[in-house]
Amino acid sequence: MDAVYELFDWFEGHGGQVSRFLELAQGASHGYYIRVRKDSEPISPKACIINCPYELTLSYLNATNTHPFQSHGHSLPEQFLVDMDRHTVTVFFIMLQYSKREGSFWWPYIRTLPQPDQIDKVGTPFWYTEEDRLWLRGTDLEESSLTRIEIWKDDWKRAVQMLQGLNWPVEAYTWELAKWAITILSSRSFLSELLENAMSDPNLPRWWQVVDAHPPFPVLFPLSDLINHQPEAKMTWGKGNTHMSFILEEEAPAGKPIWNNYGPKSNQQYALIVLMGYGFSVRNNPRDSYLLRIGIHQKGPLEAVRKRQSELYGNNYSIMEAGGRDVYTLYSPSRSYCKGYKHTIPEFRAFPQAMLDDVSVLVANQRELDTIGFSDEGFWLAGHGAHSRNDYSAMSHLLRTLRHRRRRILCNDSKLPRWPQNERQFYAARYRRGQLQILNEIIHSLENRLNKALTSDYDGPLGELLDLKQIIYRSPDSLRLRFQAALDAAFGTHKPSLLKKSGWEDAVIALWICTLWITQKAQGGIIHDRLGMGRKLSNWIDFMLEHYPADKSDAAYIAAVCHNVDDDNTPHPHRNGDGNGTPVAPNHEDENQKRLIVYTEEITHMITAAAARDPHGVFAHHLWCGDLVRWGFKILNAEAVSVPARDEASDDDRLALFLAQRRVEGEGGLESSSGEDEGDDDSNGDGGGS
Repeated sequence: MDAVYELFDWFEGHGGQVSRFLELAQGASHGYYIRVRKDSEPISPKACIINCPYELTLSYLNATNTHPFQSHGHSLPEQFLVDMDRHTVTVFFIMLQYSKREGSFWWPYIRTLPQPDQIDKVGTPFWYTEEDRLWLRGTDLEESSLTRIEIWKDDWKRAVQMLQGLNWPVEAYTWELAKWAITILSSRSFLSELLENAMSDPNLPRWWQVVDAHPPFPVLFPLSDLINHQPEAKMTWGKGNTHMSFILEEEAPAGKPIWNNYGPKSNQQYALIVLMGYGFSVRNNPRDSYLLRIGIHQKGPLEAVRKRQSELYGNNYSIMEAGGRDVYTLYSPSRSYCKGYKHTIPEFRAFPQAMLDDVSVLVANQRELDTIGFSDEGFWLAGHGAHSRNDYSAMSHLLRTLRHRRRRILCNDSKLPRWPQNERQFYAARYRRGQLQILNEIIHSLENRLNKALTSDYDGPLGELLDLKQIIYRSPDSLRLRFQAALDAAFGTHKPSLLKKSGWEDAVIALWICTLWITQKAQGGIIHDRLGMGRKLSNWIDFMLEHYPADKSDAAYIAAVCHNVDDDNTPHPHRNGDGNGTPVAPNHEDENQKRLIVYTEEITHMITAAAARDPHGVFAHHLWCGDLVRWGFKILNAEAVSVPARDEASDDDRLALFLAQRRVEGEGGLESSSGEDEGDDDSNGDGGGS
């Protein structure tokens, strides 16, 4: 304990003040810390427990002898101080002071710090073994810590090379000692902003240039940094002209540690700041968050949107790393102190608006992209944030992304021991567990919303998501049984699971879209059913026709069937031709279009064969042709939402249609219709094909 007494003597001998009710204690793993004396009365709120003179601080200002701070006789070459960055200069200055030992002004402070050979007391990811690092595998901290270490090591190499070029002895500046100095600096430092009142003389331009420079640089406050951190601790930092004061805002009981609060940080931030520097994470941290790094391809619409956002709002709408990846902070809406971000859709409260804006553009179809606009409040897009097709597509995209991130962590479970084997692993496991808790909650919320949207009794403000099962079993009465019979004739079954397994999911939904239009046309404009859902479907088909007029390949046909064909036996366009029987040239602009033409021709042949087998069925109607099928696929490809499978282990995603339309008041949701018991299919296992 001689070192402790020497530290107090040195601190108070240079103007520092420590409350007589405090003492320095030594912990089992993290060295010395400050607590209230056991034989003392509790310390009352508003008590100043420590005054630390600025002349005792250790930082870049001392290395550069910036008045009034001094290097106290030991400094580095002037050229080195000019050419190297402030962090590297400070690291080498700390190593210099350590190498001088008793000859250093700060030795009474340095000797009480965790020493370079005390790895258990400097237990940050910097010092992790391979076994320790397993607990970080798959988390953001694994990549961040390795990247940070490589950056620091490159800085150290450049600095050593410069000193060698200046004929400066470098034997003391080893990489192991540099790691220790970096850890001490990152774990115990305060920011230079606390020194803003240190000088009242306005005639010191160099001083103000240094202190006001961005970003702020780290400053060590001897003895004061021995106060341990607790996120909810109430401590005020008083910035005086000559010293910084630490003032309690709550009572401190006898024999208990004094707690400081380094500011509101999540364990994700601790991953980069505290866990990287201090070697610990906080239990049940209300400010915990998940940092999501995404390399978003910014060509096309997103590039244009971001350019416009930058022009209108500056660069504050997103954070981008040097590697070109966007960084977003996600919160747990139930566990976070802030309950997530503000949003009208609860499932989106975990995500920052900048991320939702980006994803909404990425998943938008052309109909939605055509509505993009900007206002004083920010970016907007049709339906974005109002339970729209775009919102459900965004939810599906986010769900896939977060499931993937969760799998990256969980896939390492088999490599982990049952329990952490040391304190480093204990804190890493706590961080890992917190990250999974956030991911689990957000994923569960998105899954619930999407699954609810796919149930028949759910009706959002604008409509529902209809998947293959609902389309086949819960269509209007005037369509359902006839469409099932048509599928039996064309595909040999109408069972959704068998059709999906055979790869016909998209084809069946596209044919259903076409059948809706034909049924509506045959019934005089409204699809009738006893539950009132027909009007919603009729309105949706009208909405689709409004936004998806035919391309060049099917313009003549669609124009004819939409505007010139009556429901009687008037002449109609021939298959794959215009109203005069002239074949319409297909659009061969790209390979996707070619494949679609081949695919739709195959389906058209199946429809023709089905019509032969059932001359009175849905597919026997004279309006069927390849161009109509392509029109159905055009709507499907643009308007469908690919919803991730319920079972994460499966890649069997579900295609679903959102009934986007002008809102019609009083519309009911899809209900289970009488007739066939759909329980024979997916809900209770397949009953086999027909």
